[in-house]
Formats: sequence, C-alpha cells, structure tokens
Amino acid sequence: MNPRSLAKHVLERALARAAARVPHQRSRRFSLIVAYHNVLPPGARPVGDTGLHVPFDTFRRHLDLLQGRANLVPLDVALSHSPVPNGRPTVAITFDDGYRGTVETGLAELRRRDVPAAVFVCPGLAAGDAFWWDALSNPQTGSVDPSVRCHALGALDGRQERIRDWAQAQNLTWREMPEHCRIAGEDALRRTATGKGVVLGAHTWSHANLGALTPDAVRAEAARALEWLQARGLTATRALAYPYGIPPRDPEVAIPAAGCSHGLLVSGGWYHGQGSDAWRIPRYNVPAGLSADGFQIRLAGWMPHCGTEPGL
Repeated sequence: MNPRSLAKHVLERALARAAARVPHQRSRRFSLIVAYHNVLPPGARPVGDTGLHVPFDTFRRHLDLLQGRANLVPLDVALSHSPVPNGRPTVAITFDDGYRGTVETGLAELRRRDVPAAVFVCPGLAAGDAFWWDALSNPQTGSVDPSVRCHALGALDGRQERIRDWAQAQNLTWREMPEHCRIAGEDALRRTATGKGVVLGAHTWSHANLGALTPDAVRAEAARALEWLQARGLTATRALAYPYGIPPRDPEVAIPAAGCSHGLLVSGGWYHGQGSDAWRIPRYNVPAGLSADGFQIRLAGWMPHCGTEPGL
C-alpha cells in the first residue's frame, strides 16, 4: 500500500469509527436507496467499466455492514418513507441493468441472507450481449473515453444498437466480456423474480438516454418495459430507474403517463420522503472501489449527498 492509500485508509477507519458512535440525525429521519450494477463471482477480475463491477468480497462486506447497522426493507417500503423508529437508517438495495453477475451471484447472496432487493432491467436488449460501456472501455483506465461517452449519450441517444453500429464504422474495438459481465436472459430473470424478496423493475426498453428523447418516445420506452414485466406475471415495482441516471426533460408528464409511480436517479443521496419530487428520487450509486469504512461513513449520514459517482 502506497503512502497516499495508507493515509486514506487510516483516515477512513477513524471517520468510520466516529460515525458509528455518533450517526447524523439524517440517518434516523430519512431513507437511503443504494444502487449497485454488477456483482462479480468470487475471484473474478474486474473488466469493462470497472467502477460498475463490485467484487464479491466487497459486496459481502457491504452486506455485513448493512445487516448490522440498518433496517433493510423492500424498495416500495423505502419509497413510502416509513422509517423504523429504532435509531437505525432505513435502506433499500437496488441493481440497475440486469447483469448476469447480479442475477447469479449478487442475488444468490441476498437470498442466503434473506435480504430484499429490486433489479431494474431493459427487456429490449439481447440476452448475452455486452453493454456498450463495457465493450468500449479502455482496459488501461477501466472506463469509457469521455468523448466516446458524450457522443454515445448525445448524438446516439444512448441506444445500444446505434452505438454498436457507430463504433464499428469508427473502427473502435468492441471487446468481448465474460459471461458474468453480460446481459441476463429472460429465463434467468424469471427465476430471479420468483425468488423470495426480489422484484424486477423497468430500466426502460432499450436503455436509451431519456433526456435526449421526445415525451412520446419516453413514454414508449418506459411503458413497453413495464408491460413486458406485467405480461409475464413477474413481480414488479412500478418505479422506473432512469438509464444513465438522466431523467427526461418533463418527467412529471411522461413517466406517470407510462404507468410508473416514481423515477429513480443514481445520485443525490438520502431520500426525504414527504415533499420530495417523486420523479427525481435520489439514490446512492455504490462504486466498486468503496471500502466498508467508506460505506460506514455514508451510512451514518455524515455525507448528505453520498458522493456523485456516475452510474449507468
């Protein structure tokens, strides 16, 4: 461990111990909805957009902390904002994108612990594909080049197929991803939704950037995904998780018209409940490199916005 990392570790440990002894009042009054993306199988090496792929041991340490210090509730309970009056923060766990690693590794660990969760999926994406942000990530940096990301979200509306075609035309390398970093198929999602405490939710049909679409296109993206879940009789929440954490320009018009009850961001931290904007519900996007001590500091409420790490 280099001197800078050691100093960070020592500071985090000290702050975490202090936070555990004296949590901020917001951790008792408000709810925290955490957002993960993928959970790697034990021993798997991070690839693609590495900040989204949480190592299994890290995920287990997070769960140990949450079970020891929080009231873990289903998402819809957290959205109803009914904190349990025992001094512990109320926390709901969510996952975006529907990675196979989440379905096969992350949810298996949650079921073993009897912990509820919501998984937001994009039914229109082909099972077995790699997401564009993983396939186009630079192996040296573990992330997508900012100019590529900007073009993909803006000119190409964040749509997987358009980005793949453009990348091919530009001779960009589309890297193969291991199975656990690919999109889970319908059969896997069906098994997931029948598991105790697990619900599915809409992450739109094609993971488009809703901020770049017309209101009619936004409604279609959200409604089609929700209808797909309902047509299959899958246990689902009516909350919608915005792809890339980007809401449409007028979410209070387009989102309820699609049959959704809430719109979820991947930034903003603590959810205050009554009086909050139902179409811009904050979540804390958990980065892969977050230590248990760093998580403890956030869980204790001493970081009101819990950081602004980007999510997908």
